[in-house]
Amino acid sequence: MKRQPVIVILLLIAIVVTGNFLYFSNQTVTLNFYSHPDKNGTIRESIQVFETENPKIEINLVELPDNTNEKYDIIRAKLAEQDGSVDIVDSDVTWPAIFVKEKWIEPLDKYFSQEELAEHFESSIESARINGKLYGIPYRYDSGLIFYRKDLLNKYGFKAPESFDELLAIAKTITANENDLYGYAGSWKNFEGLTCNYIEFLWASGGDMAVNADGVVQFEQKQGYTALKTMTDLIYKYDLVPPEATNFSSGDVRKLFANGNLLFMRDWPAGWAVVNSPDSKVQSQVGAMPIPSLHEKNISPGTYGGWQYMISKNSKHKTAAVKFLKFITSDTEQKRSFTAYSYLPSKRQLYYDSEILAKVPFAIDLAEYFNQAKPRPRVANYDMVTLILQSEVHKALVGDQSPEEAVVNISDRLSGLSK
Repeated sequence: MKRQPVIVILLLIAIVVTGNFLYFSNQTVTLNFYSHPDKNGTIRESIQVFETENPKIEINLVELPDNTNEKYDIIRAKLAEQDGSVDIVDSDVTWPAIFVKEKWIEPLDKYFSQEELAEHFESSIESARINGKLYGIPYRYDSGLIFYRKDLLNKYGFKAPESFDELLAIAKTITANENDLYGYAGSWKNFEGLTCNYIEFLWASGGDMAVNADGVVQFEQKQGYTALKTMTDLIYKYDLVPPEATNFSSGDVRKLFANGNLLFMRDWPAGWAVVNSPDSKVQSQVGAMPIPSLHEKNISPGTYGGWQYMISKNSKHKTAAVKFLKFITSDTEQKRSFTAYSYLPSKRQLYYDSEILAKVPFAIDLAEYFNQAKPRPRVANYDMVTLILQSEVHKALVGDQSPEEAVVNISDRLSGLSK
């Protein structure tokens, strides 16, 4: 008889445990996903597929502004609250170092196998590593490259240039014989795109921006001067770059090229869809090539400019968030993103996909070049670094200071930044 109360207690415990298990196992998890604006419903389409496959996980899509700086300000402010209201962040490649320093982002190494990571371009994975740890999973690949007018090069008997000197010579010859045609342009407005354009000229000159052991960005003035003098000469000495290029964003330079008024254009892969659209005057007349070295017959790396997904350190649903990351960065979803926005995928095998190659035929030829893309300095104060570069380079481009003055100012201001 004494054992009866014990049995009753055990039964009650079993009922409570079972009830709690059934209750919690039937609960729906909601993930707050801070993302690009869903301009054509593609993101919601992906979310619907995921939620159908995972009925106990709901995705609350928080659409951010189109402007990258505005996105950054909102995400930074939300992560700083550290209240668990952010689960997944759509991140520009330059943000991880900033957020990692603040301890806002979850390391992802334990969630992804080496086999899974090896599917992506090595450069995209390495750009997501800070101090040896992985903090982001890429889904969109960007690298600087050059688009050019195949028809005009063929007309004058030229092949695609293998050095910047060759590019310069070709541009001089063709623009001298064609009306309303500029030889070269990039996105030289005072914004992040100018940082990318300038650093590519720096790399093409043999220079770099290294980060020392104290986390300070070091600037090589000699090569920095060569890079900036080349850019200013293209405007003022050779008259190959339109003066208004100092106000060009990507959309502006693509418009000039698509209108038939530009021979060589530094751009991102997404520009291919614009210059080959039905209303483009150069449709089917465009080639793509790596960025050439300034003096040698060699290629120079483009700026890695991809996007990736990160998980908040304070997320209360990390397991569910990882499941969504694996879904949204899958082959199928990267192809969906490509179809909707012409975003090149981060997964190497997709560059051999027939549907992608039908729309972007240069992808297979430049796949290995893209894998050589270099990141901008991965430092926690990158926002200050890029503002220094943009402002000083832009002043030289518009004639407010000489290239010599600009590189000295860049070096001095970078040296004055603390870690």
